Amino acid sequence: MGMIEDALRKMVKTSVQEKVTALVESRFASDQERAFQFYDADKNAVIDTNELETMLNDAGVAVPKKTNAEIAAAMMGEMNTDGFSGISWTELKAALEAG
Repeated sequence: MGMIEDALRKMVKTSVQEKVTALVESRFASDQERAFQFYDADKNAVIDTNELETMLNDAGVAVPKKTNAEIAAAMMGEMNTDGFSGISWTELKAALEAG
């Protein structure tokens, strides 16, 4: 990956994190765990790709759905540190706090 692509990826990641943080602040009064529980639609204690896409859409990540799916898949790869099929509360909290 070239330097320009790397820079663009970092800008997108920062923008997405800022929008998700703003969503959590405004809709959930900064209660990250409540936001996690809300987006864990099937209540299996992990956020899957579809649930993450919903969060991105709600956060106003203004890109075509296909791109949101790609962003969600990339975020899954970065945040899913334990190798299970979704993002746990601990993983999401760590990612939000890392900013």
